Amino acid sequence: MIVKNKIWYTLVGIFLFLVFFGVMSIPIKADVGIIRQDNQYKKNSKNGWFVYQMKAGEEIEDVAVLTNSTNSDQNVEIYGRDAEITSDGIYTVVSNKLQNKDAGNWVKFEKNIINVPAATTIEVPFKVQVPEGTVSGEYGAGVAVLSIDDNKDGGANVVVKTRNAVRMYITVVGDLKLDSEVKDLNIIDPTDEDYASERNTRGYIGCDNIVAKYTAKNVGNVYSNLNGKYKITFPDKQVKEGEVNSLLAPGYGERTFYVRSDLLFQAGEIKLEFNFQTGVLNEINEGKVKMVIFLRCFLIQSI
Repeated sequence: MIVKNKIWYTLVGIFLFLVFFGVMSIPIKADVGIIRQDNQYKKNSKNGWFVYQMKAGEEIEDVAVLTNSTNSDQNVEIYGRDAEITSDGIYTVVSNKLQNKDAGNWVKFEKNIINVPAATTIEVPFKVQVPEGTVSGEYGAGVAVLSIDDNKDGGANVVVKTRNAVRMYITVVGDLKLDSEVKDLNIIDPTDEDYASERNTRGYIGCDNIVAKYTAKNVGNVYSNLNGKYKITFPDKQVKEGEVNSLLAPGYGERTFYVRSDLLFQAGEIKLEFNFQTGVLNEINEGKVKMVIFLRCFLIQSI
């Protein structure tokens, strides 16, 4: 009876966790959206990002396009912020300008508080200036717009703010290096107690088909896309082949990646082969790029 109660409480706890955080994590659509203007910089980006290649000391001008999709005027704040990579590898921007260390401070608007009329699209010019003496490399940032509800209707004492942003990458040309390190390739026994807590932390509850992990690091100075093609041979000779892609940002240290297959874990000899290739995230047309692009990992492990 005690065991059954524990299982019941655990299931209820998981259900409430998923309901609460599932509802709370539903994204709120920003009242005012932001995109990059189609202009001479369009050729630099295939993703709608702001992508520039500049020299230290250089200044350029560009335009952000704001669209108010509501039926009322909206006051917004627009600003530049440094990029931030979360522990899960998500590209975002820092929340406070005091956290800016480089690229976020290079983005300058004539004014940061703007009124966008109802059902209207406006253009907002800005400048990007790279300081003299900036070390070559690729810097991440974002242009963010914050929609502010001033709560003029006298309702609850809550000021609702929704933020929308577009990525910005600034490559300061010079000695550029594309390189990644991969190490600690390991096959995971899902019954291992040390792994159980990690699995639950990441939400992989009941996923006994997570079979491998590895650690990767960007040791260059430009953003890279690490592509890994893998082949897993299980004790019963079943084979799982697949591909993983990971964003690696320079200066962010090591990250651990997990590879899941749709085959359940099996005790015995498991053979794992990985072929990694590192490519640039954004095309680099200027400056000299030193590339180290191919890594191969091989492991046979008995569990």
